[in-house]
Amino acid sequence: MIKVYHGSDVEVREVDLVHSQMFKDFGPGFYVSKEMRQAVRFAKYKADRPSSKTHKAFVSVFEFNDDSIVDGSLRVKKFDNYSDEWVDFIHEYRQSTDTDYDLIIGPIANDDVRTQYARYDMGEISKQELLESLKYKRVTYQYCFKTAKAISFLRRVDL
Repeated sequence: MIKVYHGSDVEVREVDLVHSQMFKDFGPGFYVSKEMRQAVRFAKYKADRPSSKTHKAFVSVFEFNDDSIVDGSLRVKKFDNYSDEWVDFIHEYRQSTDTDYDLIIGPIANDDVRTQYARYDMGEISKQELLESLKYKRVTYQYCFKTAKAISFLRRVDL
């Protein structure tokens, strides 16, 4: 079991994929990080947006049975680092509702993803320049739970 953290402007007691949003790195899903600091940063970002429902930052904590990553229980796509494959995958999945995978794990792209992909699509930058521009200041990994089956491996933890 590992602890994972979800940052938002609302507290999450039960994960509901209905609230997933398009245009995230790995498409719609429930995103968590193993790093509390990353979740806190994202919660503050969400709370500070004009569209925030609460203007408060919340970090919801979950335990994840990570045995499911290797034992075949879930269809998992994992990126160990930034790569051309990661760039192509994000390019496809940011615009897709596919659930080819139950869980996708990989580095977080920086917050300027949409602009950088637009520049790439218009031929202004190469794939290598795109890859470099998308790297977060320090590699931080995200877990995207895409299906109800994947969500079933999460358990809410009260602090």
